[in-house]
Amino acid sequence: MKKNKIGFLYLGPISHIYHSISIAFNLSNHTLFDVTLFVSSELNFNTIKIISKLYRNNRCKIEHIHPSLFHKCLRFFKKRDHPRVRNVLQKNKKKLLNFNGLILTDRHFINGKERKPSYFLADHGAGDRARGYTDAINKFDFILVSGQEKWNRMREYNYISEQKGRIIGYPKFDTVSLQVKNKRLFNNDKPIVIYNPHFNKKETSWYLWGKRLLEHFLIHKDYNLIFAPHILLFNKGKFSLKKEYYEAENIHIDVNTSALIDMTYTINSNIYIGDVSSQVYEFVAFQKRPCIFLNPHHVKWQKNRSFRMWKMGDVINNMNHFESTLFKAVESHSAYEKIQGNLIQETFSIKKESAGERGAKAIIDFFESHKT
Repeated sequence: MKKNKIGFLYLGPISHIYHSISIAFNLSNHTLFDVTLFVSSELNFNTIKIISKLYRNNRCKIEHIHPSLFHKCLRFFKKRDHPRVRNVLQKNKKKLLNFNGLILTDRHFINGKERKPSYFLADHGAGDRARGYTDAINKFDFILVSGQEKWNRMREYNYISEQKGRIIGYPKFDTVSLQVKNKRLFNNDKPIVIYNPHFNKKETSWYLWGKRLLEHFLIHKDYNLIFAPHILLFNKGKFSLKKEYYEAENIHIDVNTSALIDMTYTINSNIYIGDVSSQVYEFVAFQKRPCIFLNPHHVKWQKNRSFRMWKMGDVINNMNHFESTLFKAVESHSAYEKIQGNLIQETFSIKKESAGERGAKAIIDFFESHKT
């Protein structure tokens, strides 16, 4: 019987890999599926090789694809971890159109009117932001969803149905090794705070309050601080901090390593400080703990579904209140534990069967139901 050729596209940030790779590994062991993982950078290739050690029996092939020579040359003048996705897709259009299915973690489609593969969305992140709900989702043939809240919201927009999607859980939890728990990051036992600002200029707290926050921890040594921003915040190299921050024994700065995305820092922190990053859900899913949210843009968030996560902790609208809010964070956490538990259940479907196994079964069932 002819095999279904399935391609998983890992052409963007390495953080996206974690959101579907366990599905690929599980699917590759099915006899009627031939799975290829497409990468366009050595960084993504090396990341996949590391994760694949958890799935030694997988049958995935890894293939490098590249943009045109012109765009390769152009890239030398730009500080990017990977070529532009649209340029890679355009150059490799003929190859990719021969696949039966393509699994994406973003919204980069192949342009053209030719026969297309079936498109599957294994969306990255678990957040509430409105950017996760756009009409581009209508282009997908099937959607893999992490939990009931995202399902409900997509259904309200008519993006999803019982025939067009399935709740599978959160594939990232399959591949994150919990051995990073209790990793010693500081030479003391002080509470550890993680500051995790997003990259979007209109939503992040970094440009307005970030350095003021770092200055607080430089002066006040009662806490350790991990500065672990979204990996895209400084991906174009626009980053500079005074050396005192790097030299401080209670401050750990990381703007570009895999620890930003493999939950090393969210697992090993005691208090979360952020704005709109979905990593806060990963933080509380591992263990319910105090959260503080920064609102320098003065968003009216209370009735805004895109800021649902801010119900899990104190929200600061004035940076002058930061010190007192941090001081009482542990004490006030009990007021948020129940809602954290509720939001975790709504955000992540956790079952005995892994998300990777559930995702693979959903793809298999899709092709079974679309046999011609």
